[in-house]
Amino acid sequence: MSDLFGPSFWQQAREVKKQAVEQAKKLADQANDISQQLTEQINADENLSAFLGRAPTPGDQNWVKAVQALDLTYITERVISMAMPYDIRAEMIAQAKETMGGDFARKKSPEKKGNNIDVIAALLNHRHAGHYMVWNVSEEKYDYSKFSDQVLDFQFPGHPAPPLGLLFKICTSIENWLAADSMNVALMHCLTGKGRTATILACFLCWSGEFSSVMEGLQFIAEKKGETIERLTIPSQRRYLQYFSNMLDGVKPRSEPLLLRRIIMNTIPKFGMPRHDNQVQGSEESEQDPQMRGCCPYIQLFKGGKLIFTTAWAS
Repeated sequence: MSDLFGPSFWQQAREVKKQAVEQAKKLADQANDISQQLTEQINADENLSAFLGRAPTPGDQNWVKAVQALDLTYITERVISMAMPYDIRAEMIAQAKETMGGDFARKKSPEKKGNNIDVIAALLNHRHAGHYMVWNVSEEKYDYSKFSDQVLDFQFPGHPAPPLGLLFKICTSIENWLAADSMNVALMHCLTGKGRTATILACFLCWSGEFSSVMEGLQFIAEKKGETIERLTIPSQRRYLQYFSNMLDGVKPRSEPLLLRRIIMNTIPKFGMPRHDNQVQGSEESEQDPQMRGCCPYIQLFKGGKLIFTTAWAS
């Protein structure tokens, strides 16, 4: 019995006890770190909820700051351009779930460009309660109940302007809404509040008689937004403005088949150089490699709002 509980046994017991204490301390430190991260997350969420819970009003100290942060422009007193609304609280919840599901490491929120949907809703309900309608041409959806479901969704693929038939429908819908009540206002947004939005609103300003030409309307919108026409729209969108103008003048679109012979690029694009290790251009690793930087141009052909051909299919 004495051999069983000899000095070596007690030495091993002390080592086991020491290791157990160190392990317990390590686990306790990890638990404290996790608790601190969760507390910070909860406090941030509570602070945000406290701000958004009280709808900003002209008397609120956060009102001016919140409104100034919005990407929103009154093109006219009743026609408004804005960037895509987003739900910041929903993003925080999603980020918290991602953090909880991982290793509890602190993750940086992705930079989000657009308008805080709660602040936008508060502003509209304060200035235009019951008299606003939103036209969403972004191909993205969000919580329309924030705007009392006063949202019309128009989807069409690609980056350019909508098909001419849809363009006329949008102009008609805006005109009918504004004619229904002198207090009504129309808001439109794409992802950025620029290309698609500016193109459609320029057509509407000409359609409604505000301007005699669509390019005058586009120039007016650019000045209101503090942009140039070139920064606001791309060439294909400006070409659609001319198509729209032609139809207003009674010039019908050409219906005969056309043959695409060549495409001229003004300024030679910087093409990305492929490598032989199957590395994908645009990945984090490729951004560090000068050989992988650049672009990969491709052609897209649309008809009736549908993609009918792209050279990307070939690759």
